[in-house]
Amino acid sequence: MNFQTIFNRHKLLFSIVFLSMAIGLNFWTSDLIFRYFPNRLPADDLLFRLTPHLSAAQYLTDPLNLISIILLAVYIFRSETRKIPFVLFCFALMELIRGVLIILTPLGSVLGNDINFGITAIKQYGAFPSGHVALALMIYFLIEKRTAPKLKIFSLILAVSEIICQILARGHYSIDIAGGFFISYFAFNEIKKFENKLLL
Repeated sequence: MNFQTIFNRHKLLFSIVFLSMAIGLNFWTSDLIFRYFPNRLPADDLLFRLTPHLSAAQYLTDPLNLISIILLAVYIFRSETRKIPFVLFCFALMELIRGVLIILTPLGSVLGNDINFGITAIKQYGAFPSGHVALALMIYFLIEKRTAPKLKIFSLILAVSEIICQILARGHYSIDIAGGFFISYFAFNEIKKFENKLLL
């Protein structure tokens, strides 16, 4: 029995393990930033100069992501359960890339390096790229217009709202948001390339 056969039989397990490792990497590199770069300096951002600072917008960032996740779950469990491994692999590759990138240039937060942002108690210290934005955009990419056009539009509205709230609340620099887009787009397309070979 070759690896291809083993993989196809246990693809859900492989995708869960891969995603768990990638999420673990994010927390580990975030902890490294906290330990080795405690005095990170903030950077300037053109969009911060052009937009007002609305601190209350931070309390929408986590709920927007949660609604996006629920939307994806509805889409997947309604008619696309066979795609669960594919979905998990997309998120896993996205998180893996983010876990590596956040440690490279550990920028300081505009609001301070040790603040609570949003409604969760989980602290993540890496700025680039934005995990919130990457998650929202990945969900947008995963929902197919052909099978769920209304959910596709709603997921886009949620992703754009997430971006706006991150900028207005000063949760992420604009470059972090661009990075979130690129890692989600790259991860989705790379996993898509292997979809027929590895996942179906």
